[in-house]
Amino acid sequence: MSAPLKIESFQPATGFVRVPIARSERLRGIDSIRFLCALIVVHNHMGNPNPLYFFPDTAFLRALMMFGRVLFFAPAAVIIFFVLSGLCIHYPYRHGEPIEPLSFILKRLVRVALPLALATPFGLAMKLDFQIFNNNILWSLFAEIIYYTLYPTLMRLKTRMGWPRLLGTTFAVSLVLFLLQWDASEYPAFGVWGNWLAGLPCWLLGVRLAECVDDLRQSAWLRRFLLRGSIIAGMSIAIILHFHTRFTNPFVLNLYAILAFFWLREEVAHFKNHKPWQWLESLGKASYSLYLTHLPIIVAVAWKLPIPFGRFRWFGILGSALVGSWVFYWLVEKPCHKLAQMIPKRLRRPRDLSASESRTLSACPDSPAHPT
Repeated sequence: MSAPLKIESFQPATGFVRVPIARSERLRGIDSIRFLCALIVVHNHMGNPNPLYFFPDTAFLRALMMFGRVLFFAPAAVIIFFVLSGLCIHYPYRHGEPIEPLSFILKRLVRVALPLALATPFGLAMKLDFQIFNNNILWSLFAEIIYYTLYPTLMRLKTRMGWPRLLGTTFAVSLVLFLLQWDASEYPAFGVWGNWLAGLPCWLLGVRLAECVDDLRQSAWLRRFLLRGSIIAGMSIAIILHFHTRFTNPFVLNLYAILAFFWLREEVAHFKNHKPWQWLESLGKASYSLYLTHLPIIVAVAWKLPIPFGRFRWFGILGSALVGSWVFYWLVEKPCHKLAQMIPKRLRRPRDLSASESRTLSACPDSPAHPT
């Protein structure tokens, strides 16, 4: 096995004030953002609740319902997931900590692939069509697993090429892929070996963001709220372009990832000095379980189980998805996470390492628990 990879450290950017973060500290606010993104995906798969069950039919209510249809967009939320994933994966290695590829990849497979392997039979048992399951959920998780596997190699490329060339190359490759399949309107259209290429620049933007974390400073509140508004407006624009123009998801959403990069950078800087809502952070711990299991649960509750929710059907199904995902989190995801933490940071014998490598590994603290 090759020696542990030493990642080139990031030099502080001019104009930023360094605010140190303890190396073992978990990034605050990330779980909250992940939960909101997962909730957007669930919302898109369920549709909007019908307010006509509760309010009289008026022109204003009809306009409100139309506005709700273009307010949030699940594929855009998945792109935010990609950026967040790159951020969380690279965060503990941002200062140049060594990576032993075998241990790193094995930890990620146990953490992510094992729950995936257990959730997929549940979906099939609920008679959820595998193609629907894959095109809406599984494709992005397969891409994530490929990113984890390639992460050590990508960091070597980053060291040799530098960030501008690496990001420029991956964006160019994804553009060529989109042009070669001009009729493809969704990411899953490129297949397992093409989907990850399509989303790779988005994931690398998150890796790049991790190297900026220590040197970020909080800007004026107006900038933060403008970026929050822009990220929602960007979803609405993506929906309109997707359904009414030739600029479909693969083209638009990779550009959306750049906006997500600047928005998340602002949020990370903000939560350095401000505590997020604890209840939202707690819900966010089960975001992966919610993303992974909500579709089978929706199918089970909506079509397989005769539960008389009546006019509260939408809220009953949503509540079932939230509760079911929490059950999955406690029974499957959290034990898998603990199992991954039991895997040693190095799998080689100490005598295989040079003296300098041994000192480096012994000085490197264990990576903190991360949301993806």
